[in-house]
Amino acid sequence: MTRAQFVRQMLQRAGAQAVCGEQRAPAVLRPLRAQDETDPRRIATVAAGFFPKEGDTVLYRGQPYTVLHRRRRFFGGEEIFALLTLEPEGEEAKL
Repeated sequence: MTRAQFVRQMLQRAGAQAVCGEQRAPAVLRPLRAQDETDPRRIATVAAGFFPKEGDTVLYRGQPYTVLHRRRRFFGGEEIFALLTLEPEGEEAKL
């Protein structure tokens, strides 16, 4: 099993499906700033290969989020996962 496969398996167990257009991948969301409950932005850890563009909408557990920033993480030349900074759209964004 590769590192990327291992991470994908862990994300499948701990998270939910993230969807952007035709792309789908397991993901886990957490607050951008753990100590600041007023900041609605989230960091998503997503499986390798899922890499929407900045400005795209990602659906996670029925909630739409806008991609603010994205970054791939590599180990030994292999993409292991990606990190997305997300901002909620709609009612949750008004927190």
